[in-house]
Amino acid sequence: MVRRSPSRSRSVFLFTFPLSSSFRVLEIFRAPKPVTSPVPVQWYPALSALLLVGGLFFTAFFFIYEATSSTRNRSLAKEVVIAAVASTFLGFGSLFLLLATGVYV
Repeated sequence: MVRRSPSRSRSVFLFTFPLSSSFRVLEIFRAPKPVTSPVPVQWYPALSALLLVGGLFFTAFFFIYEATSSTRNRSLAKEVVIAAVASTFLGFGSLFLLLATGVYV
């Protein structure tokens, strides 16, 4: 049931809105600005190579640390930090490798 109101306003389901407020509501539904990458596309191959090499370096360092240190001399905090850095580098390196090859994720 729609109530009729004066010509300067529109009514929608028993609620009367002046025309100026309905135009403000329509402004919300304008097309948003396109999403752009914070990193230039030309940097994707170099970033992927750099991050993957860095990740492999930290992974190798982690394995060498695990193989050469005795059980009593190991530090859990050091292991977690090295593993987290290696994982972060390899993760972002893989992401930029996919982006560089055209697989947009």
